[in-house]
Amino acid sequence: MKRKLSALLVALLLAFTALATGCGGIATTKKLKLSDYAVPISEAVQDGIAKGVKARPEMNYLGTSYDLSGDNNVIYYNGSYYGLYNMDTESIVIDPSLGFTSLSAVSGFSGDLSGKAYVAESLAETEMPLESVYSSDGALLLEAGYYADIQGSSSVKYFNGIPLAAELTYSPADDSSAVKTVYLYENEDGYLRVASGNITSAPGVISSQVADARVYLPVAQSNIFSKWYSESDSFLNAYSVATETTDSYGINIYFKSGDKVTVLNLENDVINFMYVDGTILYSCIRNLPFDAEDGYDMIIKDSDNSMNEEKYEVKNYSFDIESGKTKEIKLQYVISESKPLFNRSLNKYDAVLITAVKKVDGVAIYENNINTVTFIIDKNGKVGYEFENMPAAMFDIIKLSDSRFLLSNNYIVDDKGEVVSKPGTVDKVGDSFLTVYNGSKYGAVDFDGKIVLPFVYENLDFSDGAAYTTVDSVGGDNNEKIVTVSNPGGSLPDTAFNLADGETIDYSSLNDFVLLGLIPTLKSFDDGAGTKGYTFTLYSFSGQSILNINIESSVSVNVIKSSNGQSLVNLSYYTPMSASYENEYYIIK
Repeated sequence: MKRKLSALLVALLLAFTALATGCGGIATTKKLKLSDYAVPISEAVQDGIAKGVKARPEMNYLGTSYDLSGDNNVIYYNGSYYGLYNMDTESIVIDPSLGFTSLSAVSGFSGDLSGKAYVAESLAETEMPLESVYSSDGALLLEAGYYADIQGSSSVKYFNGIPLAAELTYSPADDSSAVKTVYLYENEDGYLRVASGNITSAPGVISSQVADARVYLPVAQSNIFSKWYSESDSFLNAYSVATETTDSYGINIYFKSGDKVTVLNLENDVINFMYVDGTILYSCIRNLPFDAEDGYDMIIKDSDNSMNEEKYEVKNYSFDIESGKTKEIKLQYVISESKPLFNRSLNKYDAVLITAVKKVDGVAIYENNINTVTFIIDKNGKVGYEFENMPAAMFDIIKLSDSRFLLSNNYIVDDKGEVVSKPGTVDKVGDSFLTVYNGSKYGAVDFDGKIVLPFVYENLDFSDGAAYTTVDSVGGDNNEKIVTVSNPGGSLPDTAFNLADGETIDYSSLNDFVLLGLIPTLKSFDDGAGTKGYTFTLYSFSGQSILNINIESSVSVNVIKSSNGQSLVNLSYYTPMSASYENEYYIIK
């Protein structure tokens, strides 16, 4: 009876092992969900991961003059007062209604600080104007007052252990000898904020606050983590980090939470350093003699010389940050690249996207990416997803629907990570379709990869549900037309819209405006009192009226700057009523 029971236990153990491992003995897990790591379409577009199909254009009037400042800031005058438009935040950050009669960048700021802060002046009852200073996102840095010689400069001081970005110096107007300083740091979005607290001339936290006097920085400020771990992870947020280089050119990393400090000692042979769910995963690699008969885990072959190969010992380790314990973990693959994945449901980094070479008989053979695969792994190295039938690559994951995901390497996969379609080079992402380039023409597919618009178009820059493009049809006229998913053959602009009697397309400015998602028209008018001219109308591609103005003959358009899916545009024209020249600036997005 005991022998039968033992045999049953062995069978169950073998069955469990088979379920927990994939092909080649690689340990797997079913706890990871692709949807947890996928970015919604809107956020992917906002973050620049993907280009989105444009909505109906909006035209926001700024004023009659402008000045570009910094990378994406527009100082403008509305005819009465000045304001500031930030093209990064897509918003007016200093409103003209505040009554500023002058607005200019802070003097003394240059390089990365250029355009980071602005001096605003407003009229007062005295001869001197009131002055205040704002950050480029509209945050108040210096309250309104009577000041002399407001100047900016970079800073070499520290605020709560964080390097300061800049300093503002000024003097009260009634006492020019009393120089005062406002210390500024950059927040996580790169905007200046006033630092109030411990300002020191030495880096790090004040030494009396740290038992070992090392320089500890918040994880978000640490060079080791800041580049890749930008999302707010509650575990990482509880720690500050200090580093030191060892005599053997390794590195010690100190993790401090409260009074407890743990340390990770790394030699100079470390590769693939990854944080995942409270753990640091890393590999150590050692080059072995070419004639080594054992002890190696990886062979790198030279495709140009079959006799030239290098052998390496690769060991993988897991360091638990909280306990400070390190253990070796056995992996049936060798990692070549890695990228952290943020779990959007649990708000933590608990998986890693990797490219790796699988081991065969205990050895991974690398040769020009031939044997390389893409995995998503957990903190134990268990594989949650293996992306087969595609070249190994690092990619972003965009959520199209509950069961369809677009990888930034142009593959559509399902929630199991299996390839649904490889439609071509994805150009833009819409709510229900993707525009795709097949190497010669553009077309569109749905989220299952099925063609919804044939590949016969010179472009498919959709805006408000339609695109203005050349339709390349056999025996066709190849004219530029308004195309929709329901009308793939397209319609000429004259017939696509319900134009009024006497209203015609303004072909003189058409090519300029279609780049902005707009179609211009003209319709003559005569008020019977001697005033004649044209009503100039801008329509979206779906035929919705966006702007109406009366002009003498034509409108000149100039796109000054485009950024983040929006454009600063100048429209200039003569008005028939007053015979005056109008010079107007708009943000079109």
